[in-house]
Amino acid sequence: MKENKDAGMPAQAVRTGGTGKKMSTKDYVTVGIFALLHTAVLFIVGAIGGLSAVGFPLFGLVGFIPGGIIFVYIVTKVPKRGAVFGLGAISALVNFLIGAYGPVPLFVLMAGIVGEVVVSAGRYKSFPLIVAGYVLFALLIWFGFMSPIAFSMEGYMDSAVKSYGVDYMATLAGCVQGPLLMAFGAATTVGAVAGTLLGRRLFAKHFSRIVG
Repeated sequence: MKENKDAGMPAQAVRTGGTGKKMSTKDYVTVGIFALLHTAVLFIVGAIGGLSAVGFPLFGLVGFIPGGIIFVYIVTKVPKRGAVFGLGAISALVNFLIGAYGPVPLFVLMAGIVGEVVVSAGRYKSFPLIVAGYVLFALLIWFGFMSPIAFSMEGYMDSAVKSYGVDYMATLAGCVQGPLLMAFGAATTVGAVAGTLLGRRLFAKHFSRIVG
């Protein structure tokens, strides 16, 4: 399978891609399934990381590596306008339904909108824009989960202290302030870039078998 060197995507993905084509029922089902998988991966990594106050902000570094692979699969399997937004919208809905704190579903939905705009700018063919779109997607989701802690939202903090204890929340709050917040954000960026690069390598090699 030849690869389009300019766009950095598999040749077949370029030939069949483009934002001019509308999503089919099958496309919606594909996006839905992998949106749920992407959300589940982040929840699992976040739950494991949350065993430690320092580990929770690092869920972005770890979680967006498999998340990036899933993202690249979605945009190569369904290279059509709306796929990335669908990923964000479904993820936001799941977060809302399970009771994620106030701003989290909004940030996740915003991630889908911003990611869609960036990836669509390259007509789902430009790999650099796919990477950039996912980095922004990941950062918005990550910050959505950090925002109640970073801004010390009273209702959230009171509930969290009762669940996790004063020491845990004090340590976590210290991790998402100032330079440390930026450091953890940079780690999230590294995870998102690594995930998309791994996805590109995986699906450039096996792309024809995946879509066949």
